[in-house]
Amino acid sequence: MSLSLILSYFEMINWHTIAFYIISIFLISSAVYVVLTGNIVRSVIALIFTFLMTAGIYFLLQAEFIAVVQMLIYAGAISVLIVFSVMLITDRDKNINETSPFSHNLFFGSIASGLFYLAVSITVHNTSWNVTLKNKEFTDISLIARGFLTENVIAFELAAVLLLVALAAAIFIIKEVKDDN
Repeated sequence: MSLSLILSYFEMINWHTIAFYIISIFLISSAVYVVLTGNIVRSVIALIFTFLMTAGIYFLLQAEFIAVVQMLIYAGAISVLIVFSVMLITDRDKNINETSPFSHNLFFGSIASGLFYLAVSITVHNTSWNVTLKNKEFTDISLIARGFLTENVIAFELAAVLLLVALAAAIFIIKEVKDDN
């Protein structure tokens, strides 16, 4: 085989589709690991990886702003909050199956999940999706920033203060409970 023939094969490959399948396999695998692992800390780490793979799907869809927000808010802030609360609240020596009330209903939960998957699959298969390809018209993210920092600045700041107060209250409550024990 000549080098030009090998290079022509590489040109025919749709790398976008291959990247989608690779990211999807990692996304589904990490999401299943979140649900099935018995260790809560490993479950949280797999959840962070799931958030990152979801951002990868957004990048492939050319929704860069949503992908960056997904990485900053979910894979960054929310996952740090989850890790922080898991480390403060749980007893890491115990298995999650011993403390979770949902582990007793695994059979019925599996059946309900399977039926839900079947219903969604039938709905997706029987729906006619009228998809048209359009060029991206919105490319200026500075419009979103200007909206946050001009006409919506009060709501944006109130949400930030509310989240900060909720986090401080949660830490105070957890500290009081741990001090009492």
